Amino acid sequence: MELSTHQQKHIETWQASGLTQVAYCRQCKLNSKTFSNWLRFYRSEQVATTTPTLIPVEIKSIASSSGSLCLRCPQGHALELASRCITAMARRIIEMSGLIASTGQIWLAVEP
Repeated sequence: MELSTHQQKHIETWQASGLTQVAYCRQCKLNSKTFSNWLRFYRSEQVATTTPTLIPVEIKSIASSSGSLCLRCPQGHALELASRCITAMARRIIEMSGLIASTGQIWLAVEP
């Protein structure tokens, strides 16, 4: 199944509208179940065509008065960890999420 331009336009208009799916469908005289099927297919296509990007994150030691660790990258992504068990948590997060640690850097897999 491939969505028509008309169906894609409805989905994009709904996303920008701020309305619930039901309210949008009522306003546009669309069957809400049909719209939901379009949306499910649309989202599955978006996931299938989205490839994660690896971005470097430089680790800098900066004193923090908040007692937490915040990892930030130039693109604006951030990961903040509470002060308790930061080292153990960071190590476990890296292991679980597939981050690739190298000398002085962590590579984050980020989906656009």
